[in-house]
Amino acid sequence: EDLGGRDLSLLLWALAELQGLQGLLRQPLSPSQIGALEERALALAPQMGAQEVVYTLWALATLCNTHCTTPNTAHCTTACKTHPATHTPAEPLLCALLARMERVLSPESAAEPAPIILGASNIAKILWALSTLGRLPGEEPMKFLLTDAESSVRDMSAAELGNTVWAIGGIAHQPSPALLSALTQRGRDVLAHM
Repeated sequence: EDLGGRDLSLLLWALAELQGLQGLLRQPLSPSQIGALEERALALAPQMGAQEVVYTLWALATLCNTHCTTPNTAHCTTACKTHPATHTPAEPLLCALLARMERVLSPESAAEPAPIILGASNIAKILWALSTLGRLPGEEPMKFLLTDAESSVRDMSAAELGNTVWAIGGIAHQPSPALLSALTQRGRDVLAHM
């Protein structure tokens, strides 16, 4: 109960990182442990900031991917959504996080305490998480994410670029010609420095 949105999102992020590194986490999280964290996240979602939503969605997608037993990522995501033993993020939590993301990223978010600047790393994380979970926000937040991606491409690392391109393909969203051009140019720049 003492965990706030920032602490919880960082805890989920850290656990997801540890689960992805073989042997660092001696025992995987149990369904009841993940369930307790999800319940707390559901209670905190309406007050989360953009960074907290990014970390929480990324962590849930990573935990879902980590718990799947099949190496096929597309099948893995489907299995996580339908198989109760694979630690699927609860539907109410996904809905609450997407609703919060829509509110934080909407043009009316002037009521938020600071302007939303996600940056290259967070754009790559959120697009990857949304694609992995097979979920999309509403039209305005998606437009914001893709516009922010376009302006952040030049700062993306090779991994962030790869995750962003993979995610855009995974969500079956046609990128704007400007975004496609920026992604292609950044890919050329990254390759030239390898």
